[in-house]
Amino acid sequence: MTTGATTRSDFNSKWDILAFDAGLITVNGGLRVHRAHRLQQSQQTDPGVEHSFGRVLRSNLRSPERSVPDSLYLSWHHQHVFLDTL
Repeated sequence: MTTGATTRSDFNSKWDILAFDAGLITVNGGLRVHRAHRLQQSQQTDPGVEHSFGRVLRSNLRSPERSVPDSLYLSWHHQHVFLDTL
């Protein structure tokens, strides 16, 4: 994401961005991070996926108020990119 928001406590990793772009994670208007069912299943069977997207991935974005993602963009992402439903 280019909004300045981060999903991890220390940095916004390339894996977070790739997962967002691929529709494996999304963010709702309350800045809560949601994982697609496919990602949740992979976490259960692949230790590498669990390491990258398990407890390390925050449940909410940390974002300065001036950098909050636009709700219209988040809605578009839910409808056209996210591989699951909210």
